Amino acid sequence: MSKQLPLSETWEKLRAPLNEILINKKVGLDNRKYMTLYSIAFSYVSSMNADNQELYRLTNVMLKDRTAALIKEALPLPDEDLLVFFVQRWEDWSDVVRVIDHLLAYLNRTWIKNQRQSNANVFEIAMTGDVIWRDSMLVGIKERLTGAMLRLITDERNNQQINPTLIRNCLNCYVRMGLNKENPKQPNLDVYKEHFEQPFIHATEVYYTGESASVLHEAGVPFYMRKVENRIKEEEDRVARYLHPTTKEPLITKLEHVCIGNHKDALHAKFVDLLKTDSVEDLKLMYNLLARVEAGLEPMKGLFEKYVKAVGLEAISTQQTEATEKPQVFVNIILGVFRKYTGLIQTAFKGDPGFVAALDKAFREFVNHNAVTDADTGGVKAAAQVAKAPQILGKYCDLILRKGPNNITDDSEMDRTLNDVVSIFKYFPDKDVFMLVYSKLLSKRLINDMSANQDAESNMITKLKAAQGFEYCMKLQRMITDMTLSKDINTEFQNYLETSHLSLPFGFNIFVLATGSWPLSSPNTNFQVPAEVNTAVESFKTFYDTKFQGRRLMYLHQLARAELQMKIVRPFRLQTTTYQMGVLLMFVNTEGPVLFRDMLTTTLLQDKALKVTLLPLVKLKILTCSDGEAVNNWSETTTFTVPKKFLSKRPRINCVLSVQIDDKPEDDPTVEVDQDRVFKLKAAIVRIMKARKTLSHTDLVQETIGQVSKWFQPKVPMIKKTIESLIEQEYLRRAKDASGQDLRTYEYVA
Repeated sequence: MSKQLPLSETWEKLRAPLNEILINKKVGLDNRKYMTLYSIAFSYVSSMNADNQELYRLTNVMLKDRTAALIKEALPLPDEDLLVFFVQRWEDWSDVVRVIDHLLAYLNRTWIKNQRQSNANVFEIAMTGDVIWRDSMLVGIKERLTGAMLRLITDERNNQQINPTLIRNCLNCYVRMGLNKENPKQPNLDVYKEHFEQPFIHATEVYYTGESASVLHEAGVPFYMRKVENRIKEEEDRVARYLHPTTKEPLITKLEHVCIGNHKDALHAKFVDLLKTDSVEDLKLMYNLLARVEAGLEPMKGLFEKYVKAVGLEAISTQQTEATEKPQVFVNIILGVFRKYTGLIQTAFKGDPGFVAALDKAFREFVNHNAVTDADTGGVKAAAQVAKAPQILGKYCDLILRKGPNNITDDSEMDRTLNDVVSIFKYFPDKDVFMLVYSKLLSKRLINDMSANQDAESNMITKLKAAQGFEYCMKLQRMITDMTLSKDINTEFQNYLETSHLSLPFGFNIFVLATGSWPLSSPNTNFQVPAEVNTAVESFKTFYDTKFQGRRLMYLHQLARAELQMKIVRPFRLQTTTYQMGVLLMFVNTEGPVLFRDMLTTTLLQDKALKVTLLPLVKLKILTCSDGEAVNNWSETTTFTVPKKFLSKRPRINCVLSVQIDDKPEDDPTVEVDQDRVFKLKAAIVRIMKARKTLSHTDLVQETIGQVSKWFQPKVPMIKKTIESLIEQEYLRRAKDASGQDLRTYEYVA
């Protein structure tokens, strides 16, 4: 058995070839030489008297000596050559250390393994190589190395071509050098972050601080925003190409802070100018950038609200006269502003709820208070009037839904308009005013067969129901239902006439309408149905009483219409009111004259109602008046005759004209609105108290506001007055303590 060599001789046999491949990897080791060296190392480590600690120390010294030599070679090199040198030597080092690790594999499995249990500074040879490279080579040239990479990155930011592979490979070494002492096989990022990422983020801040100030000053906000957008994309691409993925978040955060956060005031200052010039793409870009930083969008929302409000007020003010006279002008202005900025929110601001809320607030302001709605009317101060905007919108709906030049014939455009109308409707605090006007005009459209499209009528009601609830639209829906039922009733009436062998000498159609659903008032005058028509009225009454026992019909003659055929020279048709029909039938057997007094007696109409009935006939020359067209000159002895010569270019003449014979203002809903609000308040209070039995004054007021707010916003004094009225009517009473002191609490009286 051969004698074991001492450490000095063993190390001399190992050191020379190992140093040689450390200096020049290409020298390499052939299989024979490799096996010889492996046998020498194995024999020594496995011997009884082996000083393995010293062998480990000598290996460390050899590796450190090599890194010291490499540092001397590296320091004089220029930046890019330095990175090339570092990456190449790192790759050589990794390969050679791996060979040494294999040669000393038995040392790893025995002595090093035992030492690792008690000494954290002892590693396997491969890991030892990494530790020495980090603590000697990397630490020795890290300032030069990191500086070189940062300068190359700056060159790339300045549009110069660089070799990104050099930086990527160098940084891979930084990552590899994040050695984990607890688990050497899983490196951390400590070295990368300390020696590269932190200096890189600082250099980024310095670079973009200078660039942002310069570009913003020289090129203006729109160009600057596009520059920032491009820079963000470039930095994200830079991370993808050669930086570690974890660098992206701190890098972009710093970029956002420097380029956006530090200059957000300048961007905010330009916001309104971009709105004025409709620069949608720039607005979109501004939103995307400011959304990245804290409190970047809040000032924009405030500015947006003020701007939209100002635009709306100015648009209405510019066309005040026309907008006051024509509902379609007023509403089209509002719809134009609404569509423009609703579209802008979707296009440029991604439908941001904050901007939607700002738009809502702006519209709630200018739709209800503007040059048209706040103008005094008929000597009445605007503050004392019922809200005008809901009235105007109700009239606009009538224009687009009724037959006529303003009707929207395209179904998709009608649906879009109705959607927008309901959106505007939501901005009204006094929705009861809209309902009052809308329901009255709907009733006229339905009764006079002026609805252009029944589907559009139903569609509008459906949209209002979705916006405000079933209760709000209940009467509207019942009106539509009544019209459908009336068609069925008329069909059944015709069948009844045929079955009873009765016939009418004229067409007869009747609407049976539920009293509580229609905004119709009782006639303000008596009227005697002409004998020529009375047969039809009595026949229908007999039919209806037989079919619906217990129901009572009340005729609203003031709303009825008739069509008469008349012949003067040549025949023509007259479309008239029922009252006009009654007057004209007096001329069936005579051309006149007929006294005004006789007309009063025959028709039973009141004086004013008869004058209103006759005036359109006189204006149209269908009747000739002895005292002219001035109704104030008419008296009981005034006579009316049918002219012997009357020619009309049209075969059909509409005699249903709106005339006014006094100075009383028309369509003033103030009284009706006030009465309806009192009724709603009383109903709400009684409903609340019936359920709660006892309630404090404050709670009752709050719950009442909550229940009626879908209709209008009641004022507290009005609620107090209503409570007092209900106490007087003995629906409620005040609760008192034993001493008779008022507890400011109410009790329900069953």
